Amino acid sequence: MMAVAYHTCADPRGSGGTLDVEFEIEHYGSPARTFCLPEDSEPGEPPEISLISVRADDDLDIIDLLTDDERNKIEHEIIEDYDFDQDDDY
Repeated sequence: MMAVAYHTCADPRGSGGTLDVEFEIEHYGSPARTFCLPEDSEPGEPPEISLISVRADDDLDIIDLLTDDERNKIEHEIIEDYDFDQDDDY
């Protein structure tokens, strides 16, 4: 099941501003399993996301203007900073 989420991140274009990012969570990832016998351990998987829209301070969607490197920086920042476990708090 894919979910849509939002995150504010730094603008990788060097403007010093922030971007409001709408993204889809395709896979929440899985934690590494390391407290077991080596043959039973698993490295885990990182979350997988895809960007839907990226809005600058002027509220224009700039997703088509971003380079691949800028998109990768945004995705990396989201994966590092976003709390993918926030919906698990019952």
